[in-house]
Amino acid sequence: MELQKFVTDIIRQMGGVVMPLEYALCDVLLPDEYSDLFAGKTEVTLAFDIDVAQENPQAEFVTFGSYVLDRMLEIVKKKPVFIMRHVVLDRVFINHPEEAILKYLNTDRAEIKINEERTVTGIWPVFIFSIQYVSDEKMSEVFPVWIHPVTGEYEKQMESIRLFYEDKPLYYYPVIRSNAFRNAFESAYQVVSQVATEKAKEQTDIRMIKNEIQRIEYYYEDLKEENQKLMDRKGISEERYSTLLEKHKAFDMEKERQARQIQEKYTVKTEISLDHSFTYFIPMVEYTVNIKLNGKTSTKLLYYNPVLRKFSSKDF
Repeated sequence: MELQKFVTDIIRQMGGVVMPLEYALCDVLLPDEYSDLFAGKTEVTLAFDIDVAQENPQAEFVTFGSYVLDRMLEIVKKKPVFIMRHVVLDRVFINHPEEAILKYLNTDRAEIKINEERTVTGIWPVFIFSIQYVSDEKMSEVFPVWIHPVTGEYEKQMESIRLFYEDKPLYYYPVIRSNAFRNAFESAYQVVSQVATEKAKEQTDIRMIKNEIQRIEYYYEDLKEENQKLMDRKGISEERYSTLLEKHKAFDMEKERQARQIQEKYTVKTEISLDHSFTYFIPMVEYTVNIKLNGKTSTKLLYYNPVLRKFSSKDF
C-alpha cells in the first residue's frame, strides 16, 4: 500500500517508531514535538483500510483527505522528506543476452558483440507531487513520477511494481553515469504539469460555461434592445441621448465582466506542490555492445532493468 509506506516513512523521518500489527494496521510512537498531530497523544494506532479501521475502533483511519494525512502533508511541506531505498533483487543477470538485445533492437540483420557486461546501480529519483484541483470545490490527488536514470524520461510502469527494499545499501556496484538525475526534477514537473492540465480540462464543465455565458448575453442583449428603443425616440434631447449611449456601452462592459467571472468560476485551476521524494537504488546490467548493421559499426551502452525486464540505451 503506497499510502501506508508514505505515512510510515514520514513518521520514521520525524524520529518516530512504527510497529506493524497486521495488514493495514500499525502502532506508532511519535516524538513529543509532534503530539498535536493526534490531540496530544504520542502513541497511536493507524489503520489504512476502511474495513480494518471498523474492526479496530481505537485506530485512526488514514486515507486521502483525512485529517491525519493532511497534517502529515503540512509537516512535509515545512520539513521536506527525502527517503533513500535500496531495492532487493534475487536475480539481476539475464540468460542469452545476445538474443534479448537483438529483440530490443528489433532487427535480425544486425551482428552484435558484447564487449563488456557488468552490474551497475541505477539511481531512480521519484517525486511525489500533490495536485490540487480548484473550482467551486477543491479536490486533490497524489501523483508519483519516476524518472529513468539513463533516459531521463518518465517511467510510468514503475509505479505499479511492488519493490522490496532496505534502508541501507545492500550492494556496492558502480553508479550509472548520466545527466538524468541532474535534470530529473524539471522533467518530473513537466510531466505532472501536463497531467494536471489535461485532468483540469476534463473536469471543467464547458457546457455549463457556454450556457451561463449565453444566458448573460441574452439578458444584456434584451437590455440593450430596450435601451436602443429609448435612444430611437423622436424628440430626445442630446443630453438624454448621450446618457443612454453611455448606458449602452456600460451594458457591454458589464456583460464582458460577468462572462469573465463565469469563466473563472467554472474553469478548474490547478495547484502543484512537491510533497516528498524518494531515491531508489536499483541494480541493473550494463552492456557495452558493438552493433554492425548495413556495413556500419556503432558502439552503444545498453542497460537492462530487471524490474521491468526491458532495455534502455544511450550512445557510447
